[in-house]
Amino acid sequence: MEDEVLENDKQMINPRLYPLSYEGIACLLSMTLYDKRDIKSDMLSMAKDYIGISMNLVLRPTEMINHVDKGIFVLLYFSDNINAAINMDDIDKEIRGPLGLESKFPVSRILQIISSVASICPDPSIRFFSYQLLQKFLDFSDDETCAFFLQELLGRCPFPSMRTAAIGLLKDQIDQSFNANCNNRQLFKSPLVVQVFVPIIFKINSIWLTRPSEFWNDYGHTMQALNLYYYLLLKDEQNNWVKEIQM
Repeated sequence: MEDEVLENDKQMINPRLYPLSYEGIACLLSMTLYDKRDIKSDMLSMAKDYIGISMNLVLRPTEMINHVDKGIFVLLYFSDNINAAINMDDIDKEIRGPLGLESKFPVSRILQIISSVASICPDPSIRFFSYQLLQKFLDFSDDETCAFFLQELLGRCPFPSMRTAAIGLLKDQIDQSFNANCNNRQLFKSPLVVQVFVPIIFKINSIWLTRPSEFWNDYGHTMQALNLYYYLLLKDEQNNWVKEIQM
């Protein structure tokens, strides 16, 4: 009898015989989401339970691409199927992990991790979908919170490519605000756009004066900044807020 129980036990998947890491659990989650069952009614609770675990898959974007793609898929799936609203009170709220060695982590960490994937992952398709995730994260945020996150990406992100890409994210938010059918994003069609973001974006690198060749290292960022300036000139001809810019 005991031998039969032991044999039956071996036929079952259980945490004692087949221990799964949190990365393994997240991988299984990504596979179950391919199922055609209607689970959208439970999506918010599922996101609260598993978004922390899923983030483990994207912690090493340069090494574990086969994990990163699954993590990005799960996060995109959650973002497409929940109605989230983020305000300034939420950014320091803790999400249940574990994430790495942390049992909990703040909401703002999601932006930091996804921006690193969008910047340094060698797979261009994963970088593209990570950029889409950043757009969704900003869209979930109210005006003040969205502006805060954009300031973080533009001014404090350690990745130059992300600081350049963030100019495009800012432009998208401004464009939404000028949409006739959009009643949100009032901040992004106000003079605060110039007062808050222009000093961050339009900076002269002093090294250009002594080493002109260094300018070309920042060429992409400079062109994106000028593109935003030109866009504002065209889009805001009536109010002409950009006249405040000191070039």
